[in-house]
Amino acid sequence: AIRPAFLGDALATDSDSSTAGLSRILANSAAAGGVVHRAGRYFSIRATARNSAGAITSNYSGSPSVQGISCTLPSPCSNGILTPGTFGGNGTVETDTARYSEVGALFLTLEDATFASVDASDSSPAERTIPQSPAPLAVGRFVPDHFTLSSSVDPLFLTFNDATCPSRSFTYIGQPFGYAVLPQAQVAAKSASGTTTVNYSGSLWKLTANDILQNYSGTPAPDASGIAMPSLSSNSNGTGNYSANSADRLVFPRSVPAVPFDASIALAVSASDSSENAVPGNGIISTQPPYVFDGSGSGIDFDSGNRFVYGRIYLPNAHGSELAALPVAMETQYYNGIGFVTNMDDQCTIVSSGSLALSNYQKNLDPGETAPAISGRFQSGKSNLTFSAPGLGNSGSVDLCIDLDSAAGNGDTSCQAPIPANLGYLQGRGSASLYDRDPGARATFGVYGNVNEFIYFRENY
Repeated sequence: AIRPAFLGDALATDSDSSTAGLSRILANSAAAGGVVHRAGRYFSIRATARNSAGAITSNYSGSPSVQGISCTLPSPCSNGILTPGTFGGNGTVETDTARYSEVGALFLTLEDATFASVDASDSSPAERTIPQSPAPLAVGRFVPDHFTLSSSVDPLFLTFNDATCPSRSFTYIGQPFGYAVLPQAQVAAKSASGTTTVNYSGSLWKLTANDILQNYSGTPAPDASGIAMPSLSSNSNGTGNYSANSADRLVFPRSVPAVPFDASIALAVSASDSSENAVPGNGIISTQPPYVFDGSGSGIDFDSGNRFVYGRIYLPNAHGSELAALPVAMETQYYNGIGFVTNMDDQCTIVSSGSLALSNYQKNLDPGETAPAISGRFQSGKSNLTFSAPGLGNSGSVDLCIDLDSAAGNGDTSCQAPIPANLGYLQGRGSASLYDRDPGARATFGVYGNVNEFIYFRENY
C-alpha cells in the first residue's frame, strides 16, 4: 500500500467550551485566561495526510489513534484519559468526538498504524506507521465540567441562640439565631462523566469563598441578610471543603403579632467558577445540582426545638410600703392568637440592672433612695425584679423603663439606659401603633393605702 509520509497540521478545536467544532483553537497552556474546554465534553481534532514533498494525499481516509499523552499543566499533574473518537474524511481527517477526562493542558501524539496493515507480512511496524509531524500537539486548557457538593454533616440551628441556657424549647420571632452545628460539605470538580478532576488544584483551583452561593428558603421565609462569608479551602486533589460562617445569623422578621409556628428552613449551597467567563464561549462552571441541607425533608433541625413565638416583655405598675422591698411582676409573654399570655416556657431571657432606666421622681422620693435589682434568667417567664426599700419618710414614685434596643440612641429613644439589652424582639406597642416601644411602668412607695388595691372593700364588725 502507498501510505502518506506523515500527518501534519494537527489541531484541536471547539465551537465553545462544551461543543466540538472549528471556531476556537485549543492550544492554551496558561493557567489563567484564554480559551478553555470542559473535561469530558466533545472537542475536535483534525490532521492532514501529506506525502514526503508536503502535498496533501487526498485519497487518505484512515483513522489515526492517540499514541501517547503527557500532561503539562499543572505541575505536577496526573494524566487523564483521552478518547479520540473516530476520524473521518479524505486527505484531512477529523473527529468531533474526542474527549479528555482531566483538567489542565497536555501534549498528544497521533499516528496511524493500521492504514497500511495490508503490508503486515512484508514490512515492519515502523514502515507501516504514519507518524505525526511535527509532534507532539499541544492541547488545552481543560477545566471542570461542573461541581458537586456532598456532606456527611447534619447541621443544627441553635434554639434561642443561647447554648448556655439549659432549658430551651423555642425562639422569639425577630430574635437572630445561628448554628449549633455548622453546615459543611465537600466540593468536588467533575468531568462531564462524573469523575473527579484531580488536577483542579494549585494554580488551576479558581474557586474562592466568594464563589459559594448560600440560598435559604422556608415558610415563612427567614431574613438571611446576617449571613457572612463562608470558608472554602482546597485539598489539592480536585476537591475542597466548604463551611458556613460561625457568625451567621438568620431571623424571622417581626412586625405585627403572629401565632406560634414551627420553622422549616432549607439551605441550598452551590459553587460557581466565573473566572473563565471573560472569553466568549468559555461560560461559567456551576454546580449540578446545588446541595440542599434540609434535615429529613422538613428543614434543618434545631438542637432544642423549632417553635417560634411572638413575644414581648410586660412591665406592670407596682406599689407598696416605703419600708419594704418592692417586687415588680415583670414577665415575658407571647401571642397565642387571641392575646398575650405569660410565656411559661421562657427559662432563658436575661435583663440586667444596667438596662433599667429611672426617671421622674415624685413626692418625697429622690434619686439614690431606692434602686432596682434583677439577676439571673427569667423562670417560667417571670423575673425577680425588685426595688430596695426607700425607708421612712421617702414615700413617692419613680418611673421605670427597660431599654431593649441594640445600642444607645437606637430605636425607642424615650428610654435610655447605660447598657441597652439588645432584646428588641421583646418590645411592645405601648400607646403607639407599632410594636417597637420599650416597656415602662411606675413604682410607688407609701402613697396609696391598701384600699386602692381592692375592687370591693368592707370592714368586719
